[in-house]
Amino acid sequence: MSQEKLSPGLMLQINTDMPEVLRYTVIIKYNGDIRFLQEDYEMDILFLLNQYAIMNATKSELLFLIQFPQILYIDVTRQLVYEQVVSPRDQTLCCFPVNDSFQGVLSGRGICVAIIDSGIDLLHPVFKNENRLSRIISYWDQNQAGNSPAEYGFGTQYNLEDIQDIMDSPSNQSVYDRSGHGTAVASIVASLAKDCMLIGVATRPDTASFLCAV
Repeated sequence: MSQEKLSPGLMLQINTDMPEVLRYTVIIKYNGDIRFLQEDYEMDILFLLNQYAIMNATKSELLFLIQFPQILYIDVTRQLVYEQVVSPRDQTLCCFPVNDSFQGVLSGRGICVAIIDSGIDLLHPVFKNENRLSRIISYWDQNQAGNSPAEYGFGTQYNLEDIQDIMDSPSNQSVYDRSGHGTAVASIVASLAKDCMLIGVATRPDTASFLCAV
């Protein structure tokens, strides 16, 4: 009965793959406290919100995990595909003037919007306010090695000062959004709510990374 806790896709993989050393990136749904798995069995588990967790595990570790009643379900991470690639011209067209009949009442002031997508072009002018200061206060590029958030251990995180330095460097040639889809979405938000701030995550295209972004 305990193997029913493994998703059909994960069961297929561990029954098909031969090497025991192969590790699977899995998403765990649990109930209660499973931190004893770290303390007593030295398992490397990344805890997320709402009793979800991410783990890299071998077949034997997965079969060991499902014996515990706190473990409700385990699924292998799945690949995601960005819906479309947005051209630079279309990104610009997404930034349109807004007819605010409420005279600034609905400006987004005091609101911070999180964008989890393919990334955000930090050099796009719509992400600066009238004083040329960044409206993006934090940005995590999961695809770029560097200064990763400590609790996650991958990607590069930019704080407000880092982002402002990038925006102030016209010679900067780095690519922060290879698809353009995230920039298009973020620019619509930034145009509609001209006083809001933003947080961006350029997520890797898989379900485990997306949950980490959330």
